[in-house]
Amino acid sequence: MVLLFLSLSSLSHSQEKTQNKLAERWVEIMTEELPKAFCAEKMYFRQCFQISENDCKLQTKQSFEKCLIPLRADLFKNFGAKGTKDLPTEGSYWGGKLGECAGIDYEKSLISKRINSAKCNDAKNWVP
Repeated sequence: MVLLFLSLSSLSHSQEKTQNKLAERWVEIMTEELPKAFCAEKMYFRQCFQISENDCKLQTKQSFEKCLIPLRADLFKNFGAKGTKDLPTEGSYWGGKLGECAGIDYEKSLISKRINSAKCNDAKNWVP
């Protein structure tokens, strides 16, 4: 019985380490890719703010890292918990949560640089 408990405990610890590695890698990728996506030339965050591409990427990364703080424990606990077949769905879920938060934080942080135009004020131009 004790041996079974130790085996299950070891398996659980091993699964947790794998989940943490998956979550860490996902965060690394998102930290690199989200600023590229947000700050592409034709995107809202470049078209509607008077900001350079470099400054846009820096602000996006800061916003992402800020948003990750309250979600980190949940992300690391749950990312990959259902196995690797669900990773695309989980990546989309967590990417949506963090992307939305980072977008809101970006806008709040740079509100003084926002361009007030009909194009920028119409969400239909930016939401698929």
